[in-house]
Amino acid sequence: MGRRVNYAKYLKEWKRRNPEKVKAYGKTYARKHAAKIRVRSKKHYEKNKAKVIARSTARNRQAYKLDSRPYIARAALYVAVKLGKIKRPKACERCGTSKHRIEGHHHKGYSKEFELDVQWLCPSCHRYADQLLEH
Repeated sequence: MGRRVNYAKYLKEWKRRNPEKVKAYGKTYARKHAAKIRVRSKKHYEKNKAKVIARSTARNRQAYKLDSRPYIARAALYVAVKLGKIKRPKACERCGTSKHRIEGHHHKGYSKEFELDVQWLCPSCHRYADQLLEH
C-alpha cells in the first residue's frame, strides 16, 4: 500500500512540474480516442442529465454575474442578424471557407459601442483569434 501512495504523490508532483507534457498527452489521447470519448460522454449525459444541466446552468449564471457584457453583445448581434440589420456572410473573412457555420467574433471587445462590430469567422479561425486576444 505504501508504494501506491508514494507513486500517487510522485505522479501528482510530476504533473505539476510538467504541465506542457500533460497537455500534449491529453490532446494526443483525445484525437486518438475521439469516438470512444464521445460515446462515454453521451452515456454520462444520459445517466446524469439533471445534474449536468444544473451544473451547466449554475456555471453560466456565475459567469454572467461576473461579466454580463459578452452575453449582451452576443444577444444584440443575434437580434441585429434576425432583423436584417446585419447580414451574416456565407464565407469566413480570414480563410474563405464556407464549409462551417460562420460566427461573429467581437475582435474589439464586448463594450456597447463595439457590440455589432464583428469579424465573421469559421469556428477554427474564431478559436485562433480568441487565443491571440488572450495573449
